[in-house]
Amino acid sequence: MILIGFLLFIVAVVFLVVSIVQLIKRDKLKSRRNAIISVVGAILSIIIIISSSGAETPTETATADAKEETTDTTTETKAAEETKEPTDEEWQASFKQIALNEAQSYIELTVRGTMTPESHESRTKVLLSQAEKITGPDKESFQQLAAAVQSDDLAASKELFTKLGGEDFPELTKEAAKKETVKKEPAATSIPREHKAALQSAQSYAEMMHMSKQGIYDQLTSEYGENFPKESAQYAIDNLEFDWKENALKTAQNYAESMNMSDSAIYDQLTSDYGEKFTKEEAQYAIDNLE
Repeated sequence: MILIGFLLFIVAVVFLVVSIVQLIKRDKLKSRRNAIISVVGAILSIIIIISSSGAETPTETATADAKEETTDTTTETKAAEETKEPTDEEWQASFKQIALNEAQSYIELTVRGTMTPESHESRTKVLLSQAEKITGPDKESFQQLAAAVQSDDLAASKELFTKLGGEDFPELTKEAAKKETVKKEPAATSIPREHKAALQSAQSYAEMMHMSKQGIYDQLTSEYGENFPKESAQYAIDNLEFDWKENALKTAQNYAESMNMSDSAIYDQLTSDYGEKFTKEEAQYAIDNLE
């Protein structure tokens, strides 16, 4: 538009020159006509130039606004990405893991004989709740697992637990575990009842919780734990045969997978008096065999 304005202005100048020439030749009529055309052309050219110049400002403003909107949109997109909600698959994996954790706790406590009615009720509620949230082909199996725990069916609970991906347990009968882990004992009549009870508790801690020898002893004698006499706890430790290095390895694997700890931190936790209380040799074996 500005270019048209300039061209029109040039035409007006040409007509003005022609008008002056005709005036010199004393042709007043043509001179006046060309002068009028020149004036009108000049006025139109000025109007067009001014209008075109004024129109550029809104365009620039619109461009700036567009850039600002783009920036705002980019910022909002980045913010949305930073606060991205978990996917449905991630939620489902979380529901399943919580259900399996509750089932495992039920099995461990039941085998140890320390399951209370309150704890049983609490774990059952969590299991039932998570089973309802689960979708897909595993939903029915998780509902069956929740029902087995609710009815206190230990064998069915273990079977479903392992079927759904939970870590397998040793034999659930104390007699079978006893054959694998306990040294030959004297006649039953010569063993105090508390000694036998302490030994059975020690077996459960070693098998189900993967605890260290010192950790089991402290748990057996603690007033906040089993509260056995020291003699009973020592009898249990002396008569318990177990692969403590493998327990250290299983504990280390749990730290590595669930807490993403470094090898050094896991070693310190395994040997710490405030941690697992494994020997340095057992802890080093665990670190050397971590996958």
